[in-house]
Amino acid sequence: MGERRTHDIETDVAIIGGGTAGLNSAMAAAEAGVRVLIVDKANIVRSGAIAGGIDHFMAYMESGAQWDTREAYLAYVGRGGEGRRGPRGSRRGVL
Repeated sequence: MGERRTHDIETDVAIIGGGTAGLNSAMAAAEAGVRVLIVDKANIVRSGAIAGGIDHFMAYMESGAQWDTREAYLAYVGRGGEGRRGPRGSRRGVL
């Protein structure tokens, strides 16, 4: 086994696990204005919700790139749902 290392990190909330519940909890805490730390057992490439192919966490970060805006995100999501019908014939994906 490799050498064990420690890190001192100051946070308000520590979330153990990067799966769907952990990420939802982390987002709710961050939206409430607290500092959040997510700890997971492995590299994000092979652990948590992302490893299972779950793509529920689509977002925009407003990084300055043209594709990373609220408008671009809503247009993308709208194209993905175009033509689909929801309950009682309502249209999904119409933004």
